[in-house]
Amino acid sequence: MWIIRWIGILAGVISLVALAQDGFNLAVGPALLAVLGVYEAAMGRAFGLLEPMIIDQLRLLKERFAWDLKLLPHWKHFFVLTLLYFSAYARQAFGERLYGIAVFETVLGIVIALVSAVACGTIGLEQQHSGVLIALIPIIGIFLFGVSDSIWGATFLRHSGVSWARAFGVMLLDDFVRLAFMIIPVLYFSNAERLAVFGPLPSPGLAVLGTVIPAIAVYHLWAGSMEEVGICGTEWQRFMARGHTKVGLDILAGIGGAALVVILDA
Repeated sequence: MWIIRWIGILAGVISLVALAQDGFNLAVGPALLAVLGVYEAAMGRAFGLLEPMIIDQLRLLKERFAWDLKLLPHWKHFFVLTLLYFSAYARQAFGERLYGIAVFETVLGIVIALVSAVACGTIGLEQQHSGVLIALIPIIGIFLFGVSDSIWGATFLRHSGVSWARAFGVMLLDDFVRLAFMIIPVLYFSNAERLAVFGPLPSPGLAVLGTVIPAIAVYHLWAGSMEEVGICGTEWQRFMARGHTKVGLDILAGIGGAALVVILDA
């Protein structure tokens, strides 16, 4: 499983760098440009059949509701990043042999990641008026994933003697705590004067999203410190073995790796 985990982190690093290049017009060197070229080619092959279908559906929306939506290339980066996040939950469930919820999280993650990525893909990264919207869409997707996950957990995984309402309530509270961690940066920068901090950047909305991603990592590290897992060892060993901790560290590794790549390439 550790190989899949590190492949996911590597994919996250490349996707973050590609998204930053698209949104901030980063000047990249020949080596990184070649890597991004391979990544773009792989994405083109992976989504070669799906993308025309999405464009057709957007065309139908234009005919029926007069919504002139165009699918921009960065939707693929959003899809990869969001799906990687959801897959961490499914991977954890597989590791615990909870195959039912693992399959459920995989299918649900693909659907929500696709819908939210397409929605983000209809917003231009350099559209100043988009404000925090491009950061808000993934947050909504993550929240819906969490609520759906909680419904499954309360239905099939609750402890004996615990009512469905009580189990769901406890899980839903955790979903709202994560939502709070994610939404605080968005609410802060929803003020036009505060958003103006990112004014010189081509994509202020993407910069706001750049503050949300570390907030998600902080949430998972905090949740990892609160999680109870039946593992022997020191407190530090138990903390590092918890699922939330692993997700938080994976996100930080992706952010740090992307930042390191950009710095070294400068």
